[in-house]
Formats: sequence, structure tokens, C-alpha cells
Amino acid sequence: MRVFIFSIIVLTLVVLAILSVSSNYPLTFSTHNPTAREIIKENPNADIIKLDGLVYSNVSDQDRIREQNILVGEKIGEVKKKSSSTWWYQDFYATKLPTGTEIYTIDEDSYEKGDAPFYILVKQDEKIFIYQALIEG
Repeated sequence: MRVFIFSIIVLTLVVLAILSVSSNYPLTFSTHNPTAREIIKENPNADIIKLDGLVYSNVSDQDRIREQNILVGEKIGEVKKKSSSTWWYQDFYATKLPTGTEIYTIDEDSYEKGDAPFYILVKQDEKIFIYQALIEG
């Protein structure tokens, strides 16, 4: 009986040692903002833009967004490239918008590089589309 208890204790210590070395113990769950690669792999038809490391998704068709009176603010920049590649997806790349499409803040937001707003607006063919940052947590 003593041998059995001793064996269980040793086995438990060995398992804990292995887990601690492999960085799986204690079990941790981390959240991170979704990457363009993850989104495009999950939905190849996703309408996204990347700005300051954040990925924005087109939410113009949602009723709660259309009901708001959103005005165009300052210009942030333009789409640099239309790409659906899952590798090296950079800031100012978009999956559906053509190169040169103008990107704006909403009226009450200002923009500084590195401090991306929650919503951005896009002007294309005299229409305004709203994109929302995809933020986890």
C-alpha cells in the first residue's frame, strides 16, 4: 500500500514538473485581438481593413449602426493595397476596397498614429461605409 501511495505522489510530481517546464501550467487562457490572417482564413469573403495593427470589419449593414447620425471627421489616409493574402497583411490594406479609397474618423474622434479609433469611415463612390475595430476582451 505504501508503494502505491508513493508511486502516485511521484507520478503527480513528475507530471507537474513536465507541465511547468512546458509553460502549460498553470493553465492560462489568453485573449488577443483577431488578426487579418485569422479572419480571412475563417471567412475568405470578409470585408476588412487594417489600421494601426487593428483589424476593422464593415458593419454598415447593421441596423443599429445605420440608425446613428454619423458624420465624417478628419482624413486618416487611403487604402494602400487591395489584398486577401493571409501573409504580410499590413496597415491600410483592405480585402474589398480598391487602392486609393479614403479612410476617415467619425466626427467626434481624432486620430493619431498608434491610437486607432473604434470606428472608421470609408468614402467610396460617394457612399460612406462604417468599419468597426475587432477588439477582444
